[in-house]
Amino acid sequence: MGLFNSSSRQLVETFLDNSNNLIAQNRVVIVPRQVNLDFIEGYGLRIGTIYRMVAALTFAEYVKGPDPDRNHEGEWIWVFIRREGQRGLYFKLQIRLEMLFIISIHESKENK
Repeated sequence: MGLFNSSSRQLVETFLDNSNNLIAQNRVVIVPRQVNLDFIEGYGLRIGTIYRMVAALTFAEYVKGPDPDRNHEGEWIWVFIRREGQRGLYFKLQIRLEMLFIISIHESKENK
């Protein structure tokens, strides 16, 4: 792991609290990547369901971050994997421009 790959529980929980505040304000963007769209369509997910899934993330599901964003200098990315039965759901999140960006939402590669 690199310098930025693991954080204290407090830092992760602060990120999750900030994410939940943005969700409550409907300040969320789901990045329209094909893998995200395929996952959302394939499972028939609604926006509210996705927001609830993200809002329910916990420190126990934290994988890594904050990692520097290669596309937005000075911004940070966080990764979580939530277990849903036999599968893992992968979330890559970022707070930027006072918005929560759901950069990735799909099955974890460990499932394939």
